[in-house]
Amino acid sequence: MFNQAPEIFQIALSALDFPELPAITDPGFEPAVIMHYAMQYALKGWTAAVVINDGMVRVVAVPEQGIEPKMYLLGLLQHRYIEEALPGLEAMYGMLDDADICFNYGVALSELDRVEESLAPLNKCLNLDPSYDNAAMMFWRRRGDSNPRWDIIPNTLSRRAT
Repeated sequence: MFNQAPEIFQIALSALDFPELPAITDPGFEPAVIMHYAMQYALKGWTAAVVINDGMVRVVAVPEQGIEPKMYLLGLLQHRYIEEALPGLEAMYGMLDDADICFNYGVALSELDRVEESLAPLNKCLNLDPSYDNAAMMFWRRRGDSNPRWDIIPNTLSRRAT
């Protein structure tokens, strides 16, 4: 038997259109959305994490014989499937405080010429892990700094380049 890929996605709450959901203004709306996705995947024998924040529902669902979601996304990136990895990275970035996810999301955005958007995830990576040197170097490069310094990255690094 082979390992199945996880399903990782996010959808704006305002875009959800399930007949069984209460109105978005109803206090039962968010629990109903979480239950909808949790049950949908449970019926397939999958494990799902469902998070609602910033007006989005984010889902990471893994089959019983599934690949760990982070490893799956990193594998896509290693094989240069950047556009395919981006939605999953974006969803996990909104769900987790994980330096690797932040770094790879920033790099993916940058590779797709979305340089300005790449700065926030790279900076978040450095806030989570100040020793993440690759993120610092990518941050400098994407900012267009020809003479990068450690002190330009706000709230991230205490050491300074000489």
